[in-house]
Amino acid sequence: MIAAARTGGIELGVAVSVPSTGETYAYNGDLPLLPASNQKILTAVGALSLLPSDHRFETHLLTPPSADSEVSPALHLRAGGDPTLTRSSLDDLAAQAAASGLRRVAGDLVLDVSRYDDRRAAPGWPTWLQPTYVGPMSALVVDDNRWRTDDAQRSRRSGSAG
Repeated sequence: MIAAARTGGIELGVAVSVPSTGETYAYNGDLPLLPASNQKILTAVGALSLLPSDHRFETHLLTPPSADSEVSPALHLRAGGDPTLTRSSLDDLAAQAAASGLRRVAGDLVLDVSRYDDRRAAPGWPTWLQPTYVGPMSALVVDDNRWRTDDAQRSRRSGSAG
């Protein structure tokens, strides 16, 4: 599977070792590379072992019932931890609401991020990491938390320290 992966020219090396038996698998195991984030590997292994193969993390746009089918008293965006959510996906949700007949929202957009706890950083993360390099952890992450307009992000884009 690793040898057949389309890596877009990125060099890849994997070595798996079990203390009782030694190295059990290697692909370019001796290739000197900068280490990757092992947390991603552990997360993927956990997800693949615990979730069904057809599982999808989904975000839903909910409109409360109203006497007027063209007007919603509010919109509720229920975030489901979807790591592929983009501004374009949100536009698609809005287009689906419009296609269902919704023409006006009288109230607020309510964001429901209750799928996960309220911790926004991992234990041990240095304080400078957020928001400069990563956004807060949440059930709602859009565009990998890369689209931001705060001062730290503007400074980073322009190459200046801040």
